[in-house]
Amino acid sequence: MEAVGPNVTEVKPGDYVVATCPPSKRFYDLIGTNDMTTDDTYYERGITCRHGYLTEYHVDDIEFIVKVPQGLSMWSTA
Repeated sequence: MEAVGPNVTEVKPGDYVVATCPPSKRFYDLIGTNDMTTDDTYYERGITCRHGYLTEYHVDDIEFIVKVPQGLSMWSTA
């Protein structure tokens, strides 16, 4: 994590994070499982209908960010 907004308390600069798929107003999105679908057309960065993650920086809502526990990071010194 490079930087966070002033109201973000769940992560801080220096944390390792993973971004999930933002919702697209479909059934699974509405019930809070936006990484699931049975639809033929779905939206997922780097796979279909959304730009990928091959950028140096990425901005997203904290709702779609998952903090990686320090011991699980391949760069962890713990």
